[in-house]
Amino acid sequence: MEVSSENAKVTWHKDGEELQPGDDRFDFEKEGNIHKLLIRAVSVHDEGEYTCALGEQECTAEVTVVGKHRNNKMEYFPANSNEML
Repeated sequence: MEVSSENAKVTWHKDGEELQPGDDRFDFEKEGNIHKLLIRAVSVHDEGEYTCALGEQECTAEVTVVGKHRNNKMEYFPANSNEML
C-alpha cells in the first residue's frame, strides 16, 4: 500500500482481526511510502481477506493458497505469487 506520508502508521488485518508485530510468520515492511505484508511458510490456513488500514482508508485483497507436490512434500504458495499486499 502506498501512503502520502513516510510517517503514517498503517495496521494489517486478516479477516477483520489485527495482525500483531512479533508473530514470526508475518513481516511488516516499510520502504519510504510503501507498506508491504509478507507471509512466511504460507499454508492453506493463511487464506482469507487481508486489509491494510490507515485511519478510515483501507486496501483489501483476498488471498488464496494452492498446494503442489514436489519431492514427496506438499508445498503451498499464494495463488498469484507475483503479487504482494
